[in-house]
Amino acid sequence: MIAAPLGGCGSIAASAGEFTPVEPGVLTVATSAVPSPGFWEGTPSHPTGGFEYELALELA
Repeated sequence: MIAAPLGGCGSIAASAGEFTPVEPGVLTVATSAVPSPGFWEGTPSHPTGGFEYELALELA
């Protein structure tokens, strides 16, 4: 288990405006570039694995 202190993070505020997903019921993950291997594997147009890829799958 990993624990992180949240004392210096500031307050959580409600978002302004509305959010409209690209596709309802689907988690869309975007990144500016496919990071180094281990985080994203495969190609930018077809990722196949890696830490962030698997994390996105679990969040979805």
